[in-house]
Amino acid sequence: MSRFGTNLDIFLALTASGKIKDSDFLCKTLLECISVELSPENRKELQVFCRSYVSNLSKRWSKANRDKKTFFKNNSEWLGASITWPSSRSTCWISLYEPSENVNMLEDYEFSLDNSEAVSSTSDAMHATTNTPIQRKPFSELKNKQKKRRSESRLDYSNEEILFAYVSRLKESGKNQMAQIVEYLSKNEEKTKTVYSYLFKPKTGQTLPDYESLALITALKLSKWQYLTLRSTLSGKDISNLPSYHKVLSAKKSCYPPDITVSERGVTIKLQSVLDLTVKQILRVIGYQDFPSNSLKLISKWGFDGASSQSAYKQKPDIAEGFSESSVFMTSFVPLLLMCNDILLWKNPRPSSTNYCRPVMFEFIKETKEYIQQHTAAINQEIANLAATEIIPGILEVTHDLHMTMIDGKVATALSETQSHANCNICLTSPKEMNNLSLVASKPLAEHMYKYGLSSLHMWMRCMECILHISYNMDFKKWAARGQDKLLQKTRKQLTQAELFQQTGLLVDIVKQGFGTSNDGNTARRFFRDFKKSAEITGVDMDLIKRFAVILQTISSEHNINVENFKIYCRETAELYVALYPWYYMPSSVHKLLMHGAEICQHFSFIPIGMMSEEASEARNKDFRSLRERHSRKIGRKETNADIIAQLLISSDPYITHIRPTTSKSTLVFCLKLGILF
Repeated sequence: MSRFGTNLDIFLALTASGKIKDSDFLCKTLLECISVELSPENRKELQVFCRSYVSNLSKRWSKANRDKKTFFKNNSEWLGASITWPSSRSTCWISLYEPSENVNMLEDYEFSLDNSEAVSSTSDAMHATTNTPIQRKPFSELKNKQKKRRSESRLDYSNEEILFAYVSRLKESGKNQMAQIVEYLSKNEEKTKTVYSYLFKPKTGQTLPDYESLALITALKLSKWQYLTLRSTLSGKDISNLPSYHKVLSAKKSCYPPDITVSERGVTIKLQSVLDLTVKQILRVIGYQDFPSNSLKLISKWGFDGASSQSAYKQKPDIAEGFSESSVFMTSFVPLLLMCNDILLWKNPRPSSTNYCRPVMFEFIKETKEYIQQHTAAINQEIANLAATEIIPGILEVTHDLHMTMIDGKVATALSETQSHANCNICLTSPKEMNNLSLVASKPLAEHMYKYGLSSLHMWMRCMECILHISYNMDFKKWAARGQDKLLQKTRKQLTQAELFQQTGLLVDIVKQGFGTSNDGNTARRFFRDFKKSAEITGVDMDLIKRFAVILQTISSEHNINVENFKIYCRETAELYVALYPWYYMPSSVHKLLMHGAEICQHFSFIPIGMMSEEASEARNKDFRSLRERHSRKIGRKETNADIIAQLLISSDPYITHIRPTTSKSTLVFCLKLGILF
């Protein structure tokens, strides 16, 4: 019988006889397999081979503690390799290293020869190189039956031993995280069900947190019916799990200050209450931390504005006669900066957006000079009585600094000594004196009017209207059109409006019933953005329009302004205006911008003038109209007003705004070569 093709054959023969360390027995056994008599030299060489072989085998056997399983595990590759016979062998040795039947005992190891031709046939084996070791086939390449056969030799090991070996091998290969997971699950079997459910059971989606759901509702402007329908649809298809509306309602209530008074005429909130809530929500955004000082300061701007042409609902009033809901008067404030000494902790990312415009009150009443003065006095009294907001009693508090800049020119005139809207409310210059720059420079200034800011949004519209009116009167070059000049003005106006619409798509000076005209901030920005086209259509000097554009962009920016350079630039622009169009008196808004703009910017040196804009208050009028129409109950005026104030508070909450989806913010590129902006 042919045998002794691999080291396994010799090992089995020696262990079966119990003479694993007997080299003479091995030599005798090998000689019995050789049919031809060996020469003395070959016999001696065989004896030397057997002594060396038995010595190597006995060392491996002792190292395995004379345990077959351990021996097979540690020497699997060596056992499956072909025997390295003496180099001076003859053809009579061939029968010694033909494939043996004992190789079936190592089928679970699945050896494969590097040289496959070596075992293709007996004749091929005669010419094969027996010194080439046979490599073990990778476990991943085996089929399931072969994997099971190879693993049978390990079945006697305990689970703890196998687990320890597996974890050790993972750590050795650098898979530390996987090793930690296996160890954790082996010690916490109750967690395996949770992991299994997460990995292999159908995922139904996680429930969105209450505040994030409220932010989503606010961003999408969903009604209660829309939200419930959306939640029912998503839950029915196992797409997502939105919280119940009851939980969202609880989140809503946490956004309301405690002191809210709702009536049929309007809603009033105590300024102290809404400021306290706003501070806490801002601190929720930045997180409570160890501040350098225990006294913080919140800088805010506030103001009010009236809006006419409100819808009249079919609701019977229970208040005194004379009530009209056609006009609404709304007061609000916007938090700008949270400071700790000179350290900036939080800055409003969109100071001109309604997302941070917090309501204080609204009332259905017409905006008059008397009401403006009365309401201003009442709010100023509340501001004077404000107490610091206690975040942590006795440890951390926030004081408040409010500036009344969210107003338009009409309000500023009502609060000043000016008798006419055409006069400047700072130097009291009349229209006929506006173009006399030396006279204007000598007039005394009412510096207390600086605190009302520049009303940058209205400045855009007033400057555009100034350019347009110069264009309308270009044919007769007079400030006012009288007699036959009115026909020339009308003809030129119609031509300019048509050209602007056809070439730029802008609608200017179009009367809107109940809403003033089509001149708004966006129209003015587009007009000055393409100053070359505007100059070509209107016939007004291009350099003058470009200068207006630079000045307006400067006062609308959130950058610090170089006041001295800005003052020089405005003065040069005023001189250019007077030199080009001395016949058209400078409007009071343009006069205020060019002649007093630098001083007003200097008054607000602690904060960029662009952050003090009234744009948020103006834009809030659109939100009020939309919320009143689409997101309020119509069963009664109180219910309608309660729903409006709730939506205004939620949509302007700093924390909700921080986490809600927002659109990208467009920015303008400023010309820094003039040295106006730092």
